[in-house]
Amino acid sequence: MSENSTLQELRRRVAEVRRVWKRTIFFTGCAVVLFSLIAILLSEIIIDLLMPLPMVVRAILLAGVVASFGYLVYRFIIKPVRKRLTEQDVALHIEQHYTDLEDRLVSSLQFGDQEQEDEIASHLINRLVADTVEKTQELDFKKTVSKKRLQDYWGIAFLAIAVIIVSVFIFPSQLNQALSRILSPWEKTKPVMATEFTVSPGNAKILSGQNQLIDVKVSGRLVPVALHYKQGESDWQEVDMLPDAQEKRKFTYELFNITQTLQYYVTGRNAKSEIYTVNVYEMPKITQIDVSYTYPEYTKLKPIVQQGTGDIRAVVGTTAQIRATTNKGIAEATLNLEGKEPKSMAITDGRTLTSDLTVLEDAKYTINVICVDGFKNEYPTEYTITALKDEAPKVVITKPGRDIKATKVEEVDVVVEATDDFGVASVDLKYSIKMGEETSAALELSKSPQIPLPPFPKGDALYQRGEPVGDAKKVSGTHTFFLEEMDIEPGDVITYHAEALDNNTRSGPSRGVSEIYFIEIRPFKERFEEMNAQSGGSSPTSDLLSGLIAEQKRIIRETWKLDNSRPSPMTNTHSPFIKGGRGDFEFDVKKQGDAQTKLRDKLQKVISEISSFMRTGVIEPKALNNFESAADEMDNASDELFAIKTSAALPHQQKALEYLNKALLDIPKILLRMQQSFNPQIAENLELNMENLRSQLENRENLLDERMHQQTKEMLEQARDMLEQQQQLTQQSREMSRESQPSPQQMNQMSQQESQLSQQASRLSQRLENMAQNSSSMSPEPAREMEQAAQQMQSASQNLKEGSQQSRQEIQREALQMSAAKGAKAEENLQKAIEELEKASASFTAEALKDATQRLQRMMAQQERLKQETEQLQQRSQRDGMNAEDRREASRMSTEQRQMRNNLNRLQRDLENVDRNLRSSSPEASKHVERALEKMRQDEVKQDMTAAQRNLQWRNLQFAKWKQEEILDSLSDMEDELQAARTKLATTEEERLENALEQLAKWEEKLEDIRREMEALKDQKPLTEEQQQRLQELAQQQSELRERAEQMRELADSLNMSDQWRDWTRAMRNWRGRWNSRFADYDMALRNLNVLRRAMEEQLDLIQEKKRLAQVRQEDVPPEYRPLVDSYYESLSE
Repeated sequence: MSENSTLQELRRRVAEVRRVWKRTIFFTGCAVVLFSLIAILLSEIIIDLLMPLPMVVRAILLAGVVASFGYLVYRFIIKPVRKRLTEQDVALHIEQHYTDLEDRLVSSLQFGDQEQEDEIASHLINRLVADTVEKTQELDFKKTVSKKRLQDYWGIAFLAIAVIIVSVFIFPSQLNQALSRILSPWEKTKPVMATEFTVSPGNAKILSGQNQLIDVKVSGRLVPVALHYKQGESDWQEVDMLPDAQEKRKFTYELFNITQTLQYYVTGRNAKSEIYTVNVYEMPKITQIDVSYTYPEYTKLKPIVQQGTGDIRAVVGTTAQIRATTNKGIAEATLNLEGKEPKSMAITDGRTLTSDLTVLEDAKYTINVICVDGFKNEYPTEYTITALKDEAPKVVITKPGRDIKATKVEEVDVVVEATDDFGVASVDLKYSIKMGEETSAALELSKSPQIPLPPFPKGDALYQRGEPVGDAKKVSGTHTFFLEEMDIEPGDVITYHAEALDNNTRSGPSRGVSEIYFIEIRPFKERFEEMNAQSGGSSPTSDLLSGLIAEQKRIIRETWKLDNSRPSPMTNTHSPFIKGGRGDFEFDVKKQGDAQTKLRDKLQKVISEISSFMRTGVIEPKALNNFESAADEMDNASDELFAIKTSAALPHQQKALEYLNKALLDIPKILLRMQQSFNPQIAENLELNMENLRSQLENRENLLDERMHQQTKEMLEQARDMLEQQQQLTQQSREMSRESQPSPQQMNQMSQQESQLSQQASRLSQRLENMAQNSSSMSPEPAREMEQAAQQMQSASQNLKEGSQQSRQEIQREALQMSAAKGAKAEENLQKAIEELEKASASFTAEALKDATQRLQRMMAQQERLKQETEQLQQRSQRDGMNAEDRREASRMSTEQRQMRNNLNRLQRDLENVDRNLRSSSPEASKHVERALEKMRQDEVKQDMTAAQRNLQWRNLQFAKWKQEEILDSLSDMEDELQAARTKLATTEEERLENALEQLAKWEEKLEDIRREMEALKDQKPLTEEQQQRLQELAQQQSELRERAEQMRELADSLNMSDQWRDWTRAMRNWRGRWNSRFADYDMALRNLNVLRRAMEEQLDLIQEKKRLAQVRQEDVPPEYRPLVDSYYESLSE
């Protein structure tokens, strides 16, 4: 390298040091200017904060800030940077830092460029430059520039900037305001710490009578806040506002019931807000509402206007025009029907609102309005819409109104009555002979104003059904079955029922049906019947078969009701027999299948008994053909019922009934052949065996019910033990999940226990399901409860199984937690299963008591009918004498009275069993059952029945009638006690209400009877001894009625009906007149009794409506419609 280039490299390195030095001086100056300026500004802000400065002073300070900034820039940036820094100065600075150079660098730079004439001097300088380069080659000249001051000053500057940033985040508004005051002193700004108020809501609009909450947020110096306000022209009032518990700088105060324009402002020391105004307006509301009804054309009802209420109550299809008047001008109004889109209402004269709606279903609606001032009626009145369903006609066969037996030469008169709210369109009597096709019988209809029916399409099935009768609301029709003209023989059965259509042209006629009845064709003047009449009784075999026939009739009626509960695809079929959804329907049909199978089994036992004796007597087996044919038809009927084919089952059931009737006629013939055989004792032995079989069957049913009840109790205890074990396992899982590493042995042991519990729950679930499905004697209620218990038990088993698998697969805390969760769910399922089993256990006793009460009621109805027949026979015999037909009738009634005594014996045994079960579970109900049994023993009801039966057999009709009246009085008292026991035993409000209504109906009937007799006796003066005795009996009945009424006090109190109950019982003690001073004011008593009954009926209707909504929601619905159905029923339930 040449000497010149070497020197230039040296100079370049020195120049780089000079540039670094200059740059360090510049940035150091910038840091000094920055933090100095920040310090000056902060100082001024603090001074202005502590003592607010006037505008002039702030202007001077601003000028000072500007001058200071200029001075600082000149002093620390411009001047240092402009200061001349020579090459020798930089070299000297480097020499001072590197002393080993010994002035080589300075000398090289000073003499390196000079021209030397002397070659020796030139050579020495070149050697100096080379030596300097060599010495400085490893040295970094830039390190000689110190950066400590630069770093220190920028550290101070960054600290100042951090202070500013923190202040911006903590005091954004205050810092902004402070800078504005310093940097813009000519603008009018308040001091930073000046108190300011932010008032909410400021100016506002409210409704008259509403409250107004006033919020104040304080900025600046925090001071107490006072509220100044006045309403209308009143004086200003001052109150201290309350500090908010959540926000330190917030104050609140609420003004109540503002009815006039309000002005207010807030103050705090020297601070004051502006004056705000709260304008008060009247809330829009409905002042008058009317409803105009336009009924469907077929009802023939004239349009009416309902004034003063918006509640709508009309038949389905009615058009209701709602007309509402408001208290002020309305800008917008909508009719909000429950579950529908809001509908705009027409507005006339600014205040009159109108809208139409069609009544289709029960609902609620409101009228929502927005007034011209912009306010809504926040709490609109909710009006109800009650859609009155056009019920199907009610059809009753009033004569004969029961099953009868007739010879094939008799004439049977049938009277049909049909009623409908808006008119009966047609009435039809349908019958079938020998289970053939149904035939319509011509009815002779009562004359009534006729209005032609709306035309049906030609050929329509509805048009061809029955006799058109116009729109009369009540129609009677008569028809006589001339049995002699029919192709019938003894043992055949004629079934008949009545149907009626109403004149509903809107949704189609509804069909009403009556009960189904049977005419059984009996033999005419057969030898064996004469023998039976002379003997005054029937055989045990006939009695047993008669019982089977009665049971078959019951099954046919229940199946027929279920079949009629299916909706018809053509008409709006209505049946009073519908009880629930599809699930309930299938369950009830299968229960009838069970009942049919059970009856077939009973018949098979009868066939076996008779067959064995026939073989002994060498009698041809073909005598049992009718028995076996009946059993076959019962089998077929059971198969159809289990397949849920009620229509297909009915013909088989009816054929079985016909075969049973013919078999009943075969019994005397079979017995006669046995008596004529080589061993006449066979017939007597058969009768004894049949009597024993009858008792065995009855006892078997009782034992089966008792066994099922006992099994239910055992399963209930087993479920409780399982729940206790599961609770222990769940607690163990939770404790183990808290451990860091649970023991594998403990995990396996717990898994095994859960698995065992799961299997036990599964077995118990299967037992419950089998009991519910396979027991035909069980009533529907406990059967359903057992099914639900089985489902819950199965769910518990599944949860336990999953928890066991989780514990077995993963031994870690997560698995234990999951196992504990599954165990908790299993506990819940077990608890629900226990609740259902408890209900089922209670239902057995309740159902047994209910069945006993119903049997007693049927016995009373049968005894009442027997008494009436005895009176008719007595009157006929007194008028025309006793002929052979009358003797047979008396013999039949004697036999029926004897059967009733046997039924009473069985009822007594059943009541004793019920009493034993009730003693521990419900002592109060048990007392009433004991009283019923005691009443039966004290009144010697069984002895009275025996006496009545014997007197009927001896044709002593007057004495028989007296005994029958005594029997009826005793049975009535027993019924009262059993109804009281049912009320005590009832677990739901619905059951208590149903029992109470039954009692009220009976008491009302008794009061009516007593009043009628009192009216009759009132005109008799003087009274005979017999009449005086009857008067005492009536007084005793009234006293007993008052005592029984006291038993209802607790129920009335629980239903909030104490006032109605008190009014009724007070009327029973409100004596009137002198002659009958011991007797109640019957008019008032009956009136108040009806008030109490209606209140209970309304409460019962409400409960049943909620229950129906819950049941209907469980109906099978296509998946795509399920969300809509759920939403609909949720709104209805609310």
